Amino acid sequence: MALACGDDEGASEPDEEGLQMCCELGARCHPGPEDPVGGAKQMCHALGHQNDPDQCRAEYESCLAVCVGDGDTEHACL
Repeated sequence: MALACGDDEGASEPDEEGLQMCCELGARCHPGPEDPVGGAKQMCHALGHQNDPDQCRAEYESCLAVCVGDGDTEHACL
């Protein structure tokens, strides 16, 4: 059943905080040449770019712990 225009019943607001977490992970976690392929930094960087707020929330703290000191360059979301 299609909803009428303007009827947002059941619609939810985007998880802005979770999306910000994704952006931060994508910006701060950049694997370097010394990091293993498929390693934690690469996984966290890819996670950030997938823009899945639930996943970013779940992995945020552990990714930041791995990526400490990364992301010193300017990024649109930081």
